[in-house]
Formats: sequence, structure tokens, C-alpha cells
Amino acid sequence: MSLVLAQQWHDKALIVTDTLASTLEGDSYRPRGFSTKIHTLPHMNMVFAFRGVSRLAALWEHELTEVSKCQDIEDAHEVAASRLKHRVDGVRSHRGTTYRPAN
Repeated sequence: MSLVLAQQWHDKALIVTDTLASTLEGDSYRPRGFSTKIHTLPHMNMVFAFRGVSRLAALWEHELTEVSKCQDIEDAHEVAASRLKHRVDGVRSHRGTTYRPAN
């Protein structure tokens, strides 16, 4: 379980998360360590926070910046439905393997 709290104002946002990172082993999540759950994409004027399997956040950031070459949040919105599902399915099918971004 993850904690994500967010508040947005006209000129700023505050996002707070816990730092426990987990991995999916079999049908259950296992604590793996600690890492940030907040990812910043300054060139897109965007930030996102993730809950769940920590590898998925890295894959999603890779998708947005390297594969789909998103330039702004509208681009991210365009690819989110199909590509995020693709990334989730990829994590589920490679349980327990080392992180390797898929194009």
C-alpha cells in the first residue's frame, strides 16, 4: 500500500508520498527497499507519482521520455491509455526479472 497526498494551487503543487518500494512476486507484493515515488519531467512541466510496483514507474518515465517522446502533458495524455496498459502487462508477465525497458 502506498500513501500519496497532493494539493494543487494556481502556481505550485505539493505532492507527498511514502518511500517503501515493492516488487511483485507471484501474486503478492514484497517490500524491496526505499525509493522516490515522485518523478519530475521538467521539459514537460509535469510531475507524476506512482503507487504499486516500483519498476512500473521507471518504465513509465522511460516510455514518456524515450519511447513516445512526449513534449507536454497533452502528449502524455494521448499515449497514456494504450501505452500504460502495455507497460503494466509487461511488468505482470516478467515477474521477478531484472528491469529492462521495452520499446
